[in-house]
Amino acid sequence: MKRLVLLSCALLGLPVLAFGQGAITPGGAPAPAFKTLQQIEPRVDLQNAPAAAVTTSNSSYHYIINQPGSYYLTANVAATKTHGIQINAAGVVLDLNGFEISRGSGTGGNGIEIVSSGHRAKVVNGSIRGFSYGIRSLFFIVAPRGCLFRDLAVSGCTSYGIYAGEGAVLESCQAHGNSGTAAIHADIGASLTNCTAVSNTGTHGLHTDNNATLTNCAVYLHSGTTGIFAGPASTLLNCSAYGNTATYGIQAEDGSSLTGCAVASNDGQYGIYAGSGSSLINCSASMFDIALLSIFILVQTHRMKIKDADVFCHGLKMGLGAPRASRVGLKSEPPLTVTEWLVSTSRKMILLLRRITITSTHRRWHAY
Repeated sequence: MKRLVLLSCALLGLPVLAFGQGAITPGGAPAPAFKTLQQIEPRVDLQNAPAAAVTTSNSSYHYIINQPGSYYLTANVAATKTHGIQINAAGVVLDLNGFEISRGSGTGGNGIEIVSSGHRAKVVNGSIRGFSYGIRSLFFIVAPRGCLFRDLAVSGCTSYGIYAGEGAVLESCQAHGNSGTAAIHADIGASLTNCTAVSNTGTHGLHTDNNATLTNCAVYLHSGTTGIFAGPASTLLNCSAYGNTATYGIQAEDGSSLTGCAVASNDGQYGIYAGSGSSLINCSASMFDIALLSIFILVQTHRMKIKDADVFCHGLKMGLGAPRASRVGLKSEPPLTVTEWLVSTSRKMILLLRRITITSTHRRWHAY
């Protein structure tokens, strides 16, 4: 209506009257209209934290986190003390923010240490180099539970790259150039996804205790005893070991399940070792450089399932109609009966492995 009146006045040449707009005097001082950065992202700068939250005066640790909360780095940490960072409370999140924790001088120590009561800690997004333990989550036989480690690279450590506790979750963690017991270790009930161990020396590349799950994990150029070791009742999906010098490419203990796993071009005794009561589905072992056992399965009073398991020896796949010189098969200890022998006859094995379940007592199966 106001627009129509104004337009009419303009067309008729009449004076335009002003309409009242109300009082323009402020009712009070302006108030903040936005949230502070602390409100938007309530995190603590570890290297400039209040003393109540983080101790910096300890002679053995650069930083000790004493309160739950979210902390982050704003610069690299070059450790000159025995250890880098200790997480001394439950429910701590530590974001390395792309920075590195390394030894500035000296040897040994722990890059990041999580005390036994530091349950549910999260350490993400950075690298750790040059300690005895890159990350250590074990004290007096008690480990913190339910911790998460994601997007971490650990190198140059002499005992463990990462030692994670019970029920830990590790995602996209990489370990290279480590020695000692294991490049990456996780306790009972852990889950490892997209983790890799490359060019490590020592006992194990990737190592888990009982009831672990490993998905899309890989070990390459490991020199030691085992590329990937999984304790009893573990599940391995799409895991691989290639180019390792190790007794075992993949070793899974009793009651484990292996699906889509592959081992190739390793120097050692076993390609894939599966303990009693384990199952293998769509697994392969091939192209070994020395005489060894491609797939070894120990069966003791439990049901063993093998499906679509391709067995190779010296790069030769056993298949239907293969010439005798290139045949490989399953061998058992003690020897098979005549009826059981049909299971491992070289002309039959691939076909039969696709549709049968082998049940046996006190038998050892391996490729020959």
